[in-house]
Amino acid sequence: MNIDVFNEATELFNKYKLCQDVMAWLSNEEAVKGQKYKEALAKFVETFKGDFMMFVHERMTASGEAFENLHDCDCNKQPEEKPEEPTKEPKFAIGSKVEIVGGQFDGCVGIVKDFNEKEGTYYVMSGFVGSGNQFSMWFNENMLSEYIEESEEPEKPLMPFPEDCIFTYGDRVVVNGEIGTIIGYDFSEHKYGVLLDLDDEEPKWYAGDELEHYTEENGGTAETDKGE
Repeated sequence: MNIDVFNEATELFNKYKLCQDVMAWLSNEEAVKGQKYKEALAKFVETFKGDFMMFVHERMTASGEAFENLHDCDCNKQPEEKPEEPTKEPKFAIGSKVEIVGGQFDGCVGIVKDFNEKEGTYYVMSGFVGSGNQFSMWFNENMLSEYIEESEEPEKPLMPFPEDCIFTYGDRVVVNGEIGTIIGYDFSEHKYGVLLDLDDEEPKWYAGDELEHYTEENGGTAETDKGE
């Protein structure tokens, strides 16, 4: 073998081993504290002096540029906090009856057994055994509607009285010495519907100045005399 080639090969191998040892020590936080590490690092710097100087110069330049760019940052600006995603509230309560809208089980009635907050889906089971349409699966909210029993009629909201009215629904009043309850208002005649205690079938209609609030005094006796 050519002696020059042998010497070059030996030098390259030694450099490779030196880099390998330094990498091994740098990978171990405890090892970098030892004297052997310091000696190996000094040898590494001496062996790769030109490359090491170039590396140090590049790091120095990068740090200097970063330092100069500090004036561009807004140090008073706080990082924006991401708002927490609101938890989706279920439209249909667990245990309530729902009707399937669309799909294979369109028109079928089931009972809500579970709710997935993340997906916004409902786990519904068929509520009637032997109905011929048995199912137990997850449904999107838009495939469900509230089920209302045929015998049930949704309550109609009461129409509010005008703001200047002195009486409202449920008020107990006295009219012509008789006691009754306000149950309605005639917007065209501006009269109150009063269901008298002695006549529980049909309400009678009175103007506001014909009525006065019912008060109980002396053990429940109604004060029926009108004031001056």
